[in-house]
Amino acid sequence: MAVERFKGMYVEAEDARFFIDILTIEEGCNELLHEAESMTYTGDDIHVASEHCTKEDLSIQGINMEEDVINAGENFKITASDLEEYAHTLLEAAYRALDDKQIELNEEARKLEEAEIERHKQEELQKEMGVVGNEQ
Repeated sequence: MAVERFKGMYVEAEDARFFIDILTIEEGCNELLHEAESMTYTGDDIHVASEHCTKEDLSIQGINMEEDVINAGENFKITASDLEEYAHTLLEAAYRALDDKQIELNEEARKLEEAEIERHKQEELQKEMGVVGNEQ
């Protein structure tokens, strides 16, 4: 979270993390990134394995599966890349939402702070008026 919480003399803004569970979102996105990394390794392993096999090894009942195996490895890597992009997009959106919520909470707290400051000024003024009134 880039936006700091407002802390006044009398009022402190609520923490946006009470409204948006960023830790759970981060944890979920990190899991997605970990799985994407595993898928990339799997895709690389499939590709390497296909390079070490002959066409006969990659044939089933005379049908050559070499292209299908290579494509499977590439599809693993493409899916992993899409998953990584999704996780990063989700995190960015969550951080933006968290900042937006904190800005909203800060504005509410600032208004309350201003009202509280004004109330204290009025109290002080009334005390001074009371003292002045008693002296006369």
